[in-house]
Amino acid sequence: MKRRIMSYGIGLSRQNPLFKPHQLHSSSSSSSILTPEELSEIHSLTHRLCDANRLHDAVRLLDASLLALPSPSSLPVPVLVDRLSSDPSLAPSMSLLTSLRHNPNALPSSALPSCSALLLSSFLRKRRFAHAWKLFSWFLRGDGDSPCRPHDEMYRIAVAGFCAGWRAREGVRAAREMVRDGLGVGEEERRWLRRSLLREARVDEALEVDAAVAAGDGEEIGRLLDRIIRDWQD
Repeated sequence: MKRRIMSYGIGLSRQNPLFKPHQLHSSSSSSSILTPEELSEIHSLTHRLCDANRLHDAVRLLDASLLALPSPSSLPVPVLVDRLSSDPSLAPSMSLLTSLRHNPNALPSSALPSCSALLLSSFLRKRRFAHAWKLFSWFLRGDGDSPCRPHDEMYRIAVAGFCAGWRAREGVRAAREMVRDGLGVGEEERRWLRRSLLREARVDEALEVDAAVAAGDGEEIGRLLDRIIRDWQD
């Protein structure tokens, strides 16, 4: 596994002058776990690639590192995500998600779910709502291009983030998809939906949704959210 990462690193060095061959060392060990020294080198190189705006190379480095089966928490994912969510283009972020989708270790290691949640949260925190919705919608498609529907954490991040950012329509749509996937709307989502609908002067709808969530009536919640979405579209 390590040899495959080292081979990737050598290829990267031809394209990127910041890469130095000694930064990732090959190993004759059959272990699939990266050493602390190698992880430190990956962190250092990721910082340098991001500082040089070599985001696609940083994505490729993270993708290759997962071949050695490290814990996602040991990789510089937050550093890369923060830089990706600041880039004017959504392309590098989608490149990361697409790479992880095809990486055999991304789902078993939870790298894909954790990266997607971090990316969505970072876009919302930086008030880049258009990019956040495009990313979230990619998961909603659930087709051959996107790997899966949003997971529970992504839904909760989306509802809270869009509602907090005065994007009631997106927050309501995220809640509707959440219910569609059989996930319960919790107390926090209930508060955000109520507050967001009241801001839109939809007092009756806010009270109705609030009561349905309090009663735990998923079918009624879905019906009410569908009606609100239709009204906005009209």
